Amino acid sequence: MDYSSNPENITPQTLEKNNVHVWRMSLDIDQTRLDSFMQILAEDEWTRAQRIRIENVRRHYVAARGFLRMILSSYTNRPPEGLEFKYNQYGKPSLGGSDPVGISFNMSHSHGLALYGIAPERNLGVDIEKVREDMPHIKIAKRFFSIKEYASLLTLPPDQQTPAFFSCWTRKEAYLKARGEGISSSLSSFSVSFLPGEAPALLGHPLGLQETFRWSVMDIDVGPEYKAALVVEGR
Repeated sequence: MDYSSNPENITPQTLEKNNVHVWRMSLDIDQTRLDSFMQILAEDEWTRAQRIRIENVRRHYVAARGFLRMILSSYTNRPPEGLEFKYNQYGKPSLGGSDPVGISFNMSHSHGLALYGIAPERNLGVDIEKVREDMPHIKIAKRFFSIKEYASLLTLPPDQQTPAFFSCWTRKEAYLKARGEGISSSLSSFSVSFLPGEAPALLGHPLGLQETFRWSVMDIDVGPEYKAALVVEGR
């Protein structure tokens, strides 16, 4: 996997068949680069940016979309402003246009840090979340996690519950994004491993072992203040 936090590292890329590239980018960029990104956004992206009233959130949105276009341009040999996106019913983007390039991608960002996953012709999802102690994680887990996950979370000492919660959440959301469903699907209908020392994995699922063996789950180390996960189809 390929990591980058430097915008100048976005150079032409080659993606091998069985590889996944993961990019990590800081969204706190200077005004000059932000203005240049505004110039390459599509009309719908530009319109959405203008509707965001909180300045820092708007800047991060523009940076995230700009970096997405720059990164995809490095794989497709297309100008970033010329890339077209299409979206499924849950809002998952893919490359559009009359000449498909055969790559899949996914992105996620949280509190100034973005994660991008790129793979050749296989479904994938990424999720990144900043670990926040002020969230009512037990209450959220009771509502959205599976019964098994909620019970497992309660077995942990209090100082381990928050990071474990975010490990669980990012793996679950990355999986749903890989399937193209997003969190509109039931987060409680399946389970993932997340206890300290457990290897990342998709566990109980209504579709059975065929579904759990279909996906590879892994954590992405993006720094001590964040949790991040990648789920990709195949081994």
